[in-house]
Amino acid sequence: MSSLVKLVQTEARLFVRDPTSLLIGLLLPTVILVGLGAVPILREPSADMGGARFIDYFAPSVIVMSVAVIGLTTLPAVMAGYRERGVLRRMRTTPVHPGKLLVAQLVVNVAAALVSALLVVVAGRLAYGVPLPRNPLGFALAFVLGITAVFAIGMLVAAVASTARAASGISTVLFMSVMFFGGVYLPGSCSPRRWPGSATTCRRACRRCSTAGTARARTPCSSS
Repeated sequence: MSSLVKLVQTEARLFVRDPTSLLIGLLLPTVILVGLGAVPILREPSADMGGARFIDYFAPSVIVMSVAVIGLTTLPAVMAGYRERGVLRRMRTTPVHPGKLLVAQLVVNVAAALVSALLVVVAGRLAYGVPLPRNPLGFALAFVLGITAVFAIGMLVAAVASTARAASGISTVLFMSVMFFGGVYLPGSCSPRRWPGSATTCRRACRRCSTAGTARARTPCSSS
């Protein structure tokens, strides 16, 4: 058995044994989706969303969350922690190159992100009938590109952060940014590139961003 395979097995065991990585990285996105779906009004079609349900709209955003949690929080913190404790420096004195530890971490965390996203899709489908992607190939391509970009940012953080605490601080800012631009906080119709230029369009956009089933809800933007 090669040293890389042994490292992957070791890092996988450490990942599973870490309650934070296991609960937050793997299970939290699914718990959030199931919890939101338990609210009856979020399972009802909404005129503000073109007849779609809020739970159907929000499920892809939870997939974004499942990738970002692992790629932007777990991975950088672990690698920065290894550097802080001198693990990488000590590995240079052994036949195992530190680069193999990096590869092992990537393999374990990418696999965890895939499992987390799969749990979201399966839970949404079985519990609330969330439709599967209409274009599986396009979805797979977008997912691969997304996970590549997110993990590249995570590795960049791991490279520049000297301590695990520093990595966590940088990752938190990046995580919140990814969540915003990934549509977790606001629908795409309310993203900066589509912000309306008139008061009338603004009121319509705010209504689309309101909670599903609350077409008459009053918000600061919708008040005249």
